[in-house]
Amino acid sequence: MRTIVTLKYGNKYSSDCVNTIYNMCENQFDRFVCFTDLTTGLNDNIDCLPIDGLGNWEKISLLHNSFDGDNLYLDLDVIVQGNLDPSVLYASPDVIKAEAYKVLDQFKGKTGHVFNLGHGITPDVNPESMKVLVDAVHSYSDQNKLILSNGL
Repeated sequence: MRTIVTLKYGNKYSSDCVNTIYNMCENQFDRFVCFTDLTTGLNDNIDCLPIDGLGNWEKISLLHNSFDGDNLYLDLDVIVQGNLDPSVLYASPDVIKAEAYKVLDQFKGKTGHVFNLGHGITPDVNPESMKVLVDAVHSYSDQNKLILSNGL
């Protein structure tokens, strides 16, 4: 079992911050837990657990919680990136487009996604392949009214 754990305490971060991380990590976990003092506005699929006012020690107190399997704690100020395997750039233009669209489809209708190449581009990739990828991301984004950032 894979569990993602977050903490929303007080009013520094909104429910939208928790929901964004939930959406960005969808299909990557079996359970999503948010320790919080206020559940208003949180996605109904988030397992909300109460936290008692521990001041600045909230995160440390979470370390003693044990969930089955692997656990990942994420702060609410993180951005989750969706990766495209850079080896796709050696494929035909149609395959490059199709693989880019698969990544983008996973995040359709969600906010906070940053499209990237997993480990970057290798020197021997044909620059035209990179152009096909960038054009595909722009085209998809235009068609689906996505907001682009970080140069793509």
